[in-house]
Amino acid sequence: MWYTGGQGTLLGHIGYATSIDGINWQKYENNPVLDTGPEDSWDHHAIGFPTVIIVNDTCHMWYAGASDQIAVQIGYATSTDGINWKKYENNPVIQLGNAGSWEETWVYMPCVIYNESTFHMWYSGSTGDPSDYIPWKEEIGYASSSDGKSWTKHSSNPVFKVNTTGKWDDYEISGPTVLFHNDMFHMWYTGAAAASPLYHIGYATSADGISWQRNNSNPLLTPFGWEIPRNQDPHVIFIDSTYQMWYSGGGIFAWKICYATSADGITWEKHPDNPVLEPCEVTRIIDEKDMNIPGDFSLLQNYPNPFNPVTTIEYTVRAYGHTPQQVNLSIYNLLGQKIATLVNKKQPAGSYEVQWDASEFASGLYIYQLKVKGPKQNEVFTKKLVLLK
Repeated sequence: MWYTGGQGTLLGHIGYATSIDGINWQKYENNPVLDTGPEDSWDHHAIGFPTVIIVNDTCHMWYAGASDQIAVQIGYATSTDGINWKKYENNPVIQLGNAGSWEETWVYMPCVIYNESTFHMWYSGSTGDPSDYIPWKEEIGYASSSDGKSWTKHSSNPVFKVNTTGKWDDYEISGPTVLFHNDMFHMWYTGAAAASPLYHIGYATSADGISWQRNNSNPLLTPFGWEIPRNQDPHVIFIDSTYQMWYSGGGIFAWKICYATSADGITWEKHPDNPVLEPCEVTRIIDEKDMNIPGDFSLLQNYPNPFNPVTTIEYTVRAYGHTPQQVNLSIYNLLGQKIATLVNKKQPAGSYEVQWDASEFASGLYIYQLKVKGPKQNEVFTKKLVLLK
């Protein structure tokens, strides 16, 4: 398995793990196996969302890369062992669409299969502003290639569009995984509605990979318990007459990898020991004498939590010479709507705290996000808080 790992941002680095049963995984000790590019390269800010296939004894990877938080495109790399990768010198191979197009800000989450001497790719595209990390409209496009490097986008893109208003997937469809099985293309995808904070996994079929028919049983997987609010980004294989799926579940910015099986690709059974792969824990030690000048940006857990109606949020801003940094601390609901801005100004290096009075808001789960504009890249940190009245 190749997977995305990171801290504080949607994208990060690409890691590798192995398993003999698809449930118990061992992470590679020298992760990440694919890292961001050098400064000023197209993928120096972050990489993630890999898809890997093996053709002619070579591992082929397509992945999302970003030069900042808005320009996300798709690159290509190859490997003989799945660990040591060489990036294609003419990356990115799938670029943003023209201004005003359905894919003008992001192209990412590729899925590639090799069938009849052709590489087929389905990928997600967006017109939203990813720097806000809140829901934005996404749809799925298609491209084909004879070598995996030079791609032709389909003239009818996006080939899989959001559903009609009021449906469970009327606002976003993304993260496709596609199999060609029994002379049909089978797609599992992430879907979300404008009126709901939940993300589900749906299913569609196609005879040509272009025209898709949604399944009447959709959505097939819905988040429950700790998985709320998301089941998303499925990856499916078919082995020994069984469909096996790995998918992401959990909080908006703290995903874990889960496992499910199905005999027909429609009715799924989630593994009772989910999640099967969790984020790494990171411990940072700070010398007390340096506490007044933080060595990095950070966003601490609010306290008390749960709270009613006032809570305190602490954060730190690191030094870049003597230049104050532009800091924004905002609150979002689970629909991704900004409901409060607590800080929006330049601040010098130091430790800060701010209080949020939520007297006017209903009980529930909220997201608070710290964004700092640094001289080289933006820093984004996100945590959850619970208002309990």
